[in-house]
Order: sequence, then C-alpha cells, then structure tokens
Amino acid sequence: PEHDEPCIANTRRWYKDLEAFTGGYYDNIDFADDGREATNYGPNYARLSAIKAEYDPGNMFRLNSNIRPA
Repeated sequence: PEHDEPCIANTRRWYKDLEAFTGGYYDNIDFADDGREATNYGPNYARLSAIKAEYDPGNMFRLNSNIRPA
C-alpha cells in the first residue's frame, strides 16, 4: 500500500506520454465495436481492412477490437 500512490502517479504519467499514439483508446480492452479502434491504426486501417477482406471475408476473427473487412 505504501507504493500505491507513486505507482498510480507513474502509470498516469506514462499513459499521458503514450496517449498521443493511441488516439486516447486502448485497443485491447473495449469490445464496443464503435469505430474508435480505427483511429489507432491511422492511415493503415484501410490497408488492414483490405487484407482482412482477403483472408477473413466472413469476419470470423472479430472477438477483439475488430478491423472490419473492406
């Protein structure tokens, strides 16, 4: 317990430093499929979606922060 506050403060500082690279969205937790996950991939999302359409057109592998097939 004596380390709680310093550890929480460090984690918040690290997240603040990383937040610019995540679009404010941590991709492995939220399964809402509300479209925000696309912001994490930036300009690569369209390419990943095309690849997904080729290899997983039925969207079988969707139980994560889903990239929808193009």
